[in-house]
Amino acid sequence: MGDGATDTVSINGFIDTDVRIVGDGVVKSNDSTEIGFLVTNDSGSAGSEGTIQVPTTTTAPGTASVADTRFGAYHGAIGIQDTGSGSVFLYVRQSDGKWAGVAMTRDTLV
Repeated sequence: MGDGATDTVSINGFIDTDVRIVGDGVVKSNDSTEIGFLVTNDSGSAGSEGTIQVPTTTTAPGTASVADTRFGAYHGAIGIQDTGSGSVFLYVRQSDGKWAGVAMTRDTLV
C-alpha cells in the first residue's frame, strides 16, 4: 500500500489511531488546489490560499488547566475564545506550560 513514489492511497472509512509521518515529511496538496485542515466536522470549502481551522470556545478558559483540556497540552497549541461580543482572544501555550493571550478587535474585516 503506497510503496511507490507515485502511488495513490485512498481510505474509505475512519482512521482510529495516530497518523505518523516520517521526519521531514509534510502533509500537502497533491496538485495546485489548496487543502484545508479542520479540527471539527464543519462543512464548507478550503480557501483559495488553504485553510487551517483553530479550536474555538465561547467561554473563557479561566485557567491553564482548562485551556490544556480545551486546546491541548502541547507546546505551541493554540485556541480562540469568541463569546460573540467584545474582544476575541487568541491563546498560545508556552513551553513552560503557561498560556499567553492577546485580545483582538472584533469585526476588523466586514
